[in-house]
Amino acid sequence: MRRIGFIENLQDSTRFCDYLISQRIHAKAERDGDEATSRYSIWVKEEQKVAEAKAFLDQFHANPSDTRYNASKEAEAVRRAEAEENAKRLKNIAKVSHRTGGAVGGMGGGRVPVTIAAIAICIVAGLLTGFGSASMRKSQMRRQAPSSEFRIYDKLTFMSLQDRLQGEDNFAAIRRGEVWRVFTPAILHAGMGHLAMNMMGLFFLGSVIERLHGGGWLLLMLVSIAVFANLVQVFWPEANNGGPNAVGASGATYGLFGFFMIRPHFQPMYPVSLPPMFLLMGLGFLVLGVLMVIPTMANGAHVGGLAGGMIFAAMIPTSERPRSRT
Repeated sequence: MRRIGFIENLQDSTRFCDYLISQRIHAKAERDGDEATSRYSIWVKEEQKVAEAKAFLDQFHANPSDTRYNASKEAEAVRRAEAEENAKRLKNIAKVSHRTGGAVGGMGGGRVPVTIAAIAICIVAGLLTGFGSASMRKSQMRRQAPSSEFRIYDKLTFMSLQDRLQGEDNFAAIRRGEVWRVFTPAILHAGMGHLAMNMMGLFFLGSVIERLHGGGWLLLMLVSIAVFANLVQVFWPEANNGGPNAVGASGATYGLFGFFMIRPHFQPMYPVSLPPMFLLMGLGFLVLGVLMVIPTMANGAHVGGLAGGMIFAAMIPTSERPRSRT
């Protein structure tokens, strides 16, 4: 909270705080010093509303007898409405918590087969492809040949190695009918650390969506956002790490992040919101990549995934009650 100034007596400080609350600015008055002091400090809760509240305080000091500051009824109506909203939010959280065995997301009760299946597919893909290591083996003719891991990896990337060597455009393989390539880069990873980081994000965010909206919505989101993120990555400027060579589920994971980031805007009583520190870390990581402070990130996939998740946040009907799979 921020102190914005002082008012000399309890009655006026109460009137002014009621006026601020009627303007949807949460405020309170506290005695400044010991009981012998009649002055009261005015505190405002929302940092972004401090400047507005200070302007109102200046107006109050100029004319404290103005009848507009007799706003106790309006302030009480605001308090009552906010209490009802909080009660509804707690009720939604309690319903979801009951259905998921006491856990709204992450670890806890409630089965999440789509989330687990998605993680398993990424792990299997990593093992089958050697996590993208382009190893070679000796054939019976003592010649070097691509390993089976490399051949599988090359079949699942957006653009094949042969097409790159021949100078083909990014969509050459897709035009030949290999349409799975618009999605499969999302299940490939360039190392076990890369895989572990993305799978943690997929588990903690994906399991929440699956419990609240069902596996069907999560599956549709993961596939659609992955495709969209891959396409944005291909068209993203190469100078900013764009192009068809990126792999990983981070685009889809950023999509789930984007969903939770703005879903409460479309459904105010939504029972889940991202902690401010988590929001700061996720967006900060993305910005550092775009600014090339972190030079190896697939910036197009991250931005595309974030945008795709926001689209889904607006798409899922707000009239639908959040539910869980059991």
